Amino acid sequence: MVRFYPLADRVMSVCLRVELYGCVWNDGLKAYTAP
Repeated sequence: MVRFYPLADRVMSVCLRVELYGCVWNDGLKAYTAP
């Protein structure tokens, strides 16, 4: 399970689209975790 702790909904949407490559928008994320 991939968990997102977004500070902005836009960032979450983008990160979810590129979750396979990892999230590079760290400015809007508080934390990013993957198994």
